[in-house]
Amino acid sequence: MLRSVLFESTVGGDVIRKAMMAAALVVASATGQEFRVYSPPGADHEFGNSWSAVMFGTVAGHQSRVQQADANFIGQLLPTVSAIAWRREDGPLASAVARTIDLEVQMAHTDFATFSNDFAANALDAPTVVFPRTVINVPDWTSTPALLEYDLVVPFQQPWSYNEQDALVWDVIVHGSSGGGTYANDWFGVPASMDYGSTLLDLGPGCATSNGAFTMFGQFRSDGSGLELGFGVSGAPSQAGVVVMLGSVWFDAIPVPGLCAPLGADGFLSLPIGNSTSGGVVSEVVFPVAWSAGAASLPFTTQALALDGSQLGIGVALSNSALVNLPRTDGNPGIQCKRTFTQGSTTVPLGSAVSTSAVATRFTL
Repeated sequence: MLRSVLFESTVGGDVIRKAMMAAALVVASATGQEFRVYSPPGADHEFGNSWSAVMFGTVAGHQSRVQQADANFIGQLLPTVSAIAWRREDGPLASAVARTIDLEVQMAHTDFATFSNDFAANALDAPTVVFPRTVINVPDWTSTPALLEYDLVVPFQQPWSYNEQDALVWDVIVHGSSGGGTYANDWFGVPASMDYGSTLLDLGPGCATSNGAFTMFGQFRSDGSGLELGFGVSGAPSQAGVVVMLGSVWFDAIPVPGLCAPLGADGFLSLPIGNSTSGGVVSEVVFPVAWSAGAASLPFTTQALALDGSQLGIGVALSNSALVNLPRTDGNPGIQCKRTFTQGSTTVPLGSAVSTSAVATRFTL
């Protein structure tokens, strides 16, 4: 049943995907939540294989220019981009103390096939200055991150509209830095080990139980031999049977009377994942399923449910709800980003030789 519902009935999948994502954008706007996408593939679930200090430097007064072309969103619903964010490398770095950066950001469309180290030639349209030159504070990145947190966030002063047909390119110009010592971004020189679906939107919190906030985590991933749907929870009612609901309709705007958290998944398919521990935990349970190319990038809503007599009304506890899309391919699609850069100057016309690599990046829509 799982296979037939998800991966064989895919007629009109692109229309369904865009309609659901458009509806989710409306909900996100109405509720003040963020709709997010990540690049390169896997960057919201795995750290890259290395790090790069090109953009933010190793010495006080550092200057740089980085253009990163991104073909990961061609054909995807990625309308107006309102912010960009980066994260630290995986591991402690004592020199990456908080500092100020004199920063400017531009966005444009680019031809991914002909992207070169000629900065001026890479834009297909007039670049939009989405963040005019401003001195900003950037966070302390000295400690090992507990999560894959994108905490260096640059909110655009001028939102940028994507045409869904060409690659996008972001152009970051650093005119100076107050800090000395390496300040390193997470960086992918090789692809992540799997292709993951992105968690596009996560609405919460879930119901409060005796074990805290009822929280579901899930991953849709592909390793080249099919797909895996993995789900687990924390903060569930103690020793309760937990079911994950998969939905085809995104809704959250109106709380349901008798429920302690908004309903976010219509639950056309229910997957029991087992009984919670006394502490309210169910470790990840994996459902292997077949792959169909027609299901690539299709979004699904997910939410966990458990009986909980301590809840008023219906006596059911709900977790947070999430909109998650399926991976784009069976196996990893590669990085699909190219990069060129300078260090020590913001005015040199030519950058480094173009490499297929990427600073891990999050876009907010």
